[in-house]
Amino acid sequence: LYDMTTSLTPSFSLSAHGVQDKYPCYAMMSQRSNEERERLLRHAGMLRFEQKRDAFVEEIHCYAECDYHLCLVPTLSEGLAYGRDRAFFRAVALRLLGIAHELPEPLGRSASPAPLDATRLAVIHTFVAQAPSLWPSLRQIIVRNGQDRERALQELQTWLYKQGVSSARADILLCNVVFPFAAAVALIERNEVLGEQAMCMYKMHPGLLSNRVTRMMTAQLHLSVEPRGACIQQGLQYIYQQTCRAKQCDECIAGREQL
Repeated sequence: LYDMTTSLTPSFSLSAHGVQDKYPCYAMMSQRSNEERERLLRHAGMLRFEQKRDAFVEEIHCYAECDYHLCLVPTLSEGLAYGRDRAFFRAVALRLLGIAHELPEPLGRSASPAPLDATRLAVIHTFVAQAPSLWPSLRQIIVRNGQDRERALQELQTWLYKQGVSSARADILLCNVVFPFAAAVALIERNEVLGEQAMCMYKMHPGLLSNRVTRMMTAQLHLSVEPRGACIQQGLQYIYQQTCRAKQCDECIAGREQL
């Protein structure tokens, strides 16, 4: 989600006039009602959710059912470093789990990690220390609360806070890792309750912090304000990652005449 390592394409002007006008999405989005725009972005957000879910399904199949943590812990660790040292953080988790993996050089040239990285590396150690019980703990919170999904969301956030994760990063981990991972497990186990909970909590999440991609796509798609709600924000991310970054306008769902 918040991988800012790729620079934004400079030809996407934030001006209301100029080169931006030539892209079909700009014209099509300006002709749509607010309801149509929201429906399209929610659809894109769900496509991103399903994309992550399916990737987890493939990865989980590499492990035994009791070894879900071997997939979850490295991905959570990578999520702690979105926009920073993703490969390094993931490799650290794999090493600590006893899985042989090449450890890449971290960014920067200092002999010790920056304070923020040191804090996040400590969180990885905490995740690894409780690795086998990590997914059961999260799963219990998701399923136990039944239809009270607001309470479940609050409990998940609190659980992550207790592991040393900041509030903003906790929401990033929930929307990018925990919910799609839960949906993947639900598919594998054919657990409709777990799958429904994960999807609904993703849809109801109030939203993540603004970033360069969401701000740029808000202007690119002719939106009057930057959208709120994690699913819609993820829709902006999906459109950017799938087509906007490479300017594949013919394949972009935002530039099509029909939703």
